[in-house]
Amino acid sequence: MNKLIHLLNLVVLVTLLLNSKPVQAHEKRNFYGNPLTLNGKPLNYSSFSLSSRGMLAVVDEDPESKEATKIPFRIYLKRAGAVVTPSVSDNTQPVYYDIDVSAVLALARPGDDLIIEPVRKTDLAAKRVIKLKPLNSCLPPNWLFFPINGIAPGC
Repeated sequence: MNKLIHLLNLVVLVTLLLNSKPVQAHEKRNFYGNPLTLNGKPLNYSSFSLSSRGMLAVVDEDPESKEATKIPFRIYLKRAGAVVTPSVSDNTQPVYYDIDVSAVLALARPGDDLIIEPVRKTDLAAKRVIKLKPLNSCLPPNWLFFPINGIAPGC
């Protein structure tokens, strides 16, 4: 009976050792659903547009928690699949922990993609691509009821 208990303990120990995962330095991190912050608050994608202003950062935890730490990233624009400024997507581009987003958006047009790409491979899960919208406006494009492209509203 005593040998059976020792054998059972040995089997359990071997099973635990084989199923445990070693901690690796290059292990991927788990990111919060929205790792982007604007002025220290989680980025609201629905209101983000060409007119947005503030300090943009990427964090690796819940942006509203005290454990959130900024991670290094690169930021650039793509228009019709091509990088707007060719030098920005290479590895010589500056690395930021936060950046005034208005400086980047100054070159943007509606429909451009804003690419936010973490520098470290372990942080690639936080990469985001934001399709830029025109300036924020709660009014429809034809709010004065002027014809658009020669076509009157309702015709």
